[in-house]
Amino acid sequence: MPDGSKRLTWAPAQATGLHPRLGRIVGLDAQGRALVEFSGASPRPAATLGPVPRAELERAASERREVVLAFLDGRADAPVLLSLHGPSAPEPELPEAELSEPELPEAELSEPELPEAELSEPELEIELDGEREVIEASRELVLRCGDASITLRSDGSVQIRGRDVTSWARRRQRIRGGSVNIN
Repeated sequence: MPDGSKRLTWAPAQATGLHPRLGRIVGLDAQGRALVEFSGASPRPAATLGPVPRAELERAASERREVVLAFLDGRADAPVLLSLHGPSAPEPELPEAELSEPELPEAELSEPELPEAELSEPELEIELDGEREVIEASRELVLRCGDASITLRSDGSVQIRGRDVTSWARRRQRIRGGSVNIN
């Protein structure tokens, strides 16, 4: 960035707060799971509540049928297909008077606006300016990479786990506590 600050961007494992919504089945993955799109999110595999014949999923995907989705723990990366809408049937012919739509205020004609976080891929962005950075969680914050993790809990406990843990100090290294146990 021009001002010398750094920007880190990554997609977290979960985004909370997603409620059931309409989506579309757009294909199947290699395991035969339905790939669904919703609220501008890229296609992702969805679990089903029960067995759905692969042929039915393929037919629905070829027609890009509408589906009702829920999300495990409100997570965008864990959609569950609740209902697969049937194939579109031809609409019955209605007299001309019934074809005209009722006049509604413009606000009622538009789709409801969703918060920007729900419209795009779940993403967390942090700008680092070199002064001080704070990341907060109300109960627990976990930083994980492969077999290594650092866990901070609201009760004040800190866990550092890894296959090998090395601590280096350029100057002094202190270990302080009410008691210190090694091994």
